[in-house]
Amino acid sequence: MAKRSSPRARPRAAVLREAPPPSRPDTAGLYATLLSDLNNTIVRMTSPRVDALLQRGSAEDRLRAMREILAVEQARLVLGNAVLQDIAAKLKENEPALIEGRENLEEALDRLESIAKVLNTVSRFLEVIGKVVVLL
Repeated sequence: MAKRSSPRARPRAAVLREAPPPSRPDTAGLYATLLSDLNNTIVRMTSPRVDALLQRGSAEDRLRAMREILAVEQARLVLGNAVLQDIAAKLKENEPALIEGRENLEEALDRLESIAKVLNTVSRFLEVIGKVVVLL
């Protein structure tokens, strides 16, 4: 039986929600999610349960399953290479800044070494002064 609406029933208004503004895709997160999904797929496809199902199937079914496993593995390799290429591109892009930062660090460490020498000299001088003050 269909439900009759009463004359007093209020019509339902459609609720429109604004979609969040489009953001720049997070490729690292996307890569990580896809790689995780592909890894989980391989784990499931090579599980003892699936293997038992395949053993009961025909030779054609097993061959088709192996081809699918190889396709998933290929997708993992392609995606893994894309991740490495993305990392390499970012490193290459930041290489001048990385080199400059390393050089600045080396200079700062050299200055710290010379400051340490100065502080050691001052410390030895203060030790001598301390001995002199004790003698007075």
